[in-house]
Amino acid sequence: MAERASTVSSRYDEDFGPSFQRHILAVAARAPGFVERCRSVLDHRYFVSDAHRAVARALLEHVDQHRKLPAKPTLLEDLRHKVGSDDFESVAATVKDIYREPIHDSEAVMQRVVSFGKRMAMLNAVLEGAAHIDKGDTNQVEPLIRKAMLVGEDMTKTGTEFAGNLAQRLKLYRSPETEDERRIPTGIAHLDYLMRGGLKRGTLGVLLAPPKRGKTTALINMGFAALASLDGLNVFHYTLEMSEQAVLRRYDARLMGSLVKSRLTDPNGFASELSKRVRKLVHGRLVVKEYPTRSATVDMIRSNMSIHAAQGFNPDLVIVDYAGIMRASSRRAGEFRHEQASIFEDLRAMAGEFNAAVWTAQQANRGALDKETITMVDVAETFEVAAVADALLALCQTPDEQADGVCRLFGAAMREIESDWTVSCKIRRNECRITSLSVEDSTRSRVYTPHDTDAPEEATTASSGDKKAKLAKARRVGGLKSASKTSDRPRRSSEPSKKVPK
Repeated sequence: MAERASTVSSRYDEDFGPSFQRHILAVAARAPGFVERCRSVLDHRYFVSDAHRAVARALLEHVDQHRKLPAKPTLLEDLRHKVGSDDFESVAATVKDIYREPIHDSEAVMQRVVSFGKRMAMLNAVLEGAAHIDKGDTNQVEPLIRKAMLVGEDMTKTGTEFAGNLAQRLKLYRSPETEDERRIPTGIAHLDYLMRGGLKRGTLGVLLAPPKRGKTTALINMGFAALASLDGLNVFHYTLEMSEQAVLRRYDARLMGSLVKSRLTDPNGFASELSKRVRKLVHGRLVVKEYPTRSATVDMIRSNMSIHAAQGFNPDLVIVDYAGIMRASSRRAGEFRHEQASIFEDLRAMAGEFNAAVWTAQQANRGALDKETITMVDVAETFEVAAVADALLALCQTPDEQADGVCRLFGAAMREIESDWTVSCKIRRNECRITSLSVEDSTRSRVYTPHDTDAPEEATTASSGDKKAKLAKARRVGGLKSASKTSDRPRRSSEPSKKVPK
C-alpha cells in the first residue's frame, strides 16, 4: 500500500512538491489545531522524502497519543528512537529546518492540503477498490469510497444545538455584523438597500443582459464600490473579453468620472489627478487577470486565487466577465447547456470555498432585445442558471432608454429576499458608472425616490399605513435620509411611475 501511495503521490509533485511538504510540516509542528483539522489528510505515506516521512510519522503519532504538539526536543528524542543512527543526522536537520522556516497563513495552507488529500484519498480508494474487485470482494469498495469522501472534513464540528446556541445568537442579533456576514456593496444605492447591503459572501450573483447593454459597465461599477468601501475590500477581476489594461482603464474612468475626457486634452493633469484619487479613495486592492475567450475554466481561476491566498491576499469580491464565454472544467457528456450549467455550479462552489461574493454575467437570448423587461426565461443557453444563482439581476433597456442614458435593474430571482422589483438607474457607460433613481415593485405598491444618489427616500406611494410604518422603521435602523420637500426634487410623488410588466 505504501508503494502504491508513493506512486500516486508522484503524480502531484507539482502541487505538493518537496518545498510545500516542508512548509506543511513547519505549520503542523507549530500551529495549534492544524493537525487536528487535517489529521485525515496528513498521512506520513504521502510525503516524498524519507526525512519528511519520518518527521511526519513521529509528529502525528505524538499528537494522536498526547493530544498536543510536541516540543522540539521531544520530537527529536522521539525520532532518535524511531530511525537508525545513520539516518538521524538528516532527520535532525529536517527538524531544525521546519522550526526555522517562517510560517504564514495556516488557513491557506490547510485549504491546499485538504484539496490534495481529497484527491489522494480518492485515488487510493480507487486503487484499493480495484484490488478488492480483482479478488471478487466488492463489499469493501463502497466503504472505501465513503471514507475517502470524508477526508478533510472537520470532525470536531458535529452540529449546533438550537437551544444551546441561543445565548450566542441573541448576542449576534444585538451586535453589529461580523466580518463573514458583512455584504459586499454594489455601489447602486437602491439595489444595496433591497439586497440588505449587497451580495452576501459565499454566494453567486448573475447579471443578465443582451449584447452591448452594459454588462461590463455594471460589473466594474460593482468592483469599484468594493474598492472604495471604507472596509478596504479586495477585488479579483477576471476578464475574458478585454485585455487587463483595457479593464484597468475602465476602472480609471469610474474613478475619474466626468474628468475622464481630460485625458485627451490634458494628459499630465489627468495623470496627476488620477494618482491623487487612487491614494484618497481606493481603500482595497484590485487584481485584474485576463484569459482568452472560451479558454478559461473555473479551475484556472481557483488556481490563480489560491496562489494569491498562499501569499495572504484573499478576495472579498470576485468578478468574472463573463461566465457565458467560459469553458467547463471537465467536459461532460451531453448537451452544451449542461456544460454551461456546470460552470455556474462551479462558480458558486468557489464562492463558498473562498468566502467571497462572486458576480458574473450571462447573455440574454435574442428574444430579449425587443422586450421591455427581461426575465428568467430569457437566459441564453441554459435555464438552470436561475436555479444556481443566489441573485439574478436583469439589465433592461428599451431603445428610448438607451438614447436617454437610463436603464432598469429587474430583480428576476433572489434566494433570500423578495424579487419582482425594478430599480431605475442612470447609466454612464463612458464613466462605467451606474446610479439609482427610484425603485418600485411589480404592483406599484411602493416607489422610493432618492434625496440624492446615495440613499433611498421615503415612499411616495403606499397602499397602507403599515407599509409607511415599516419604511419609517427601516429608515431609523438603516440610516436612510428623508427627501426635502422642495420643488427641485428629482421626481415628484405626483408623477406617474413607470409600470413594470410582470
